This record gives sequence, C-alpha cells and structure tokens, in this order.
Amino acid sequence: MGKDRISRNFVRGKKIDDPFTLIKLAKHKMSVYHVRYGIKPAAFIIGMQFNMIMGSIIAGRLFETIKKPIKDKVWYLKNKQSKEKNNG
Repeated sequence: MGKDRISRNFVRGKKIDDPFTLIKLAKHKMSVYHVRYGIKPAAFIIGMQFNMIMGSIIAGRLFETIKKPIKDKVWYLKNKQSKEKNNG
C-alpha cells in the first residue's frame, strides 16, 4: 500500500493492527491518523473507550503517521539570512 499524504507535514504510515502498537506510540508522544478524527496524539486515542479503540483497529481506521521534513522552511531560513546580510 502506498503512503498517502494526509496533511502538509504528515504522511499516512502503516495500519495499526493491535493496541500494543498504539501504547508504544503514545509512550513516544507520537501521533496517529484516524479516518474519522484526523491526526490526533496517540494518547488522545488511548483515552477513548477500549471497545471504540478495538472497533477502529478491526475496521482498519487507525494508521501511524510519518512526519515529513520541511524543505521549504530550510530554504526560507537561508533566503532570510542572505537578505539580512544584503540589507545590513
């Protein structure tokens, strides 16, 4: 399955297939993608009722998120520094 872009900075990762993966992600303070709720912290999803969590896992609605590096931000900072040198 290809990785889909879900926002400007995040790509949808692999499907979460058990609650232990969700707990591991919450421990590392990472986010997950829920088809209905969007990108949320894993700890937020764990705060839901267990039968809702398992229903989402079984239905295939929970995915890991992968944060993409922002290349435009690096370009912006380099460009800003060069403008400051030219002006000052």
